[in-house]
Amino acid sequence: MVYVAAFAPDTGESVATLLRRFPGSTVEANTAAPILLADGSRDLYFQPDKFRAQYAADLPETETKLLALTQRPMAERAMTEASDVAAWKAIPSWFIFGTRDNSIPVNLLAFMAERAGSKKTVTIEGASHAVMMSHADAVVELVEQAAWAVGGDGVTEANGWGNEQVHGGDVRCVVTQEGGPALGRRSTSLDHVLRHAGLSDLEAELEQLAMNARRTP
Repeated sequence: MVYVAAFAPDTGESVATLLRRFPGSTVEANTAAPILLADGSRDLYFQPDKFRAQYAADLPETETKLLALTQRPMAERAMTEASDVAAWKAIPSWFIFGTRDNSIPVNLLAFMAERAGSKKTVTIEGASHAVMMSHADAVVELVEQAAWAVGGDGVTEANGWGNEQVHGGDVRCVVTQEGGPALGRRSTSLDHVLRHAGLSDLEAELEQLAMNARRTP
């Protein structure tokens, strides 16, 4: 399990409880008024003029303007929904995040990585919450390391989750980037990730990141 600037809650924890425990996030201050949906739930978006500072301060302004206008919503309930499965308790975990993440405070990210017994934690100086975009090469490298670490045949010795994580030696392990409106994914448990994040979409995004990183001189 590779956590890319992501929440790693324990059973019963929510994003909101973690953010209260580790203050410093500016998500609430930079979120626009909620959008009420037909089913009574509400979607959240970042204010377009605050998007770059909040989410991707280390990306070019021309790129973040487009991201701000095309951002996908995050469900309000994802902030308060308690996790029913602490994935990191059963699955080997790796973490990567930036020191200028304004969505998840860096001390919270470091706490979650240590609590999860992270096999390797990569901290990128000055990187924003959009670390998977601004430092795609580093993200791809860590995912590849995680994929190989769980075994070339995709089966781990410690648990039976291997076939969900990796297929052979290619880069197809479960990756979660919880809290990324540009990717349209926000979840608080492994079950939520697998059922609602769209694993095939994540794999496609990861493959694109790998292609982009390998094109970089």
